[in-house]
Amino acid sequence: MMKTKLLPFFLLALAFGCTRPDLVSPEEEEAIRQARAKGATILTVQKPTPIGGLVVNLLTLQDCRCPKDVICFWYGHAVATLHLQDANGQTLNQQLYLGEQLPAPNNRGFRTADTVLVQLSNKPYRIILSDVQPYPGFNNPSPSEKKAMVSVSAL
Repeated sequence: MMKTKLLPFFLLALAFGCTRPDLVSPEEEEAIRQARAKGATILTVQKPTPIGGLVVNLLTLQDCRCPKDVICFWYGHAVATLHLQDANGQTLNQQLYLGEQLPAPNNRGFRTADTVLVQLSNKPYRIILSDVQPYPGFNNPSPSEKKAMVSVSAL
């Protein structure tokens, strides 16, 4: 008797376990669309790359997103830690993420892409993490050689 009462709740949880809320503002969505259209730069870990007036080094890339074709109760997240350096030598480390929110102070809510504004040498920049590939799969939940799609623009 108890099992039949809980069955609808279990099925409901399965149906909505990996839904993604749409919490990206229209302005941020437009910035992300433009970054993807302009061909955002693909970064690999520990390979500094000049982008948009900065040298960007992907320090770490952690990916614990729910593999595709799997039903999960938790969507998971991918976290990229970037080291940014401007022409004056000023540096800054910045975390960006996709998926479930991170603990404070980096919590910006659920992200299908992440946009942050940073300032180096009194100059503002918009940094966008628009993708992390390859996406984990059922047969390969932790593929090696992860890459992050990043855009940098001076404002």
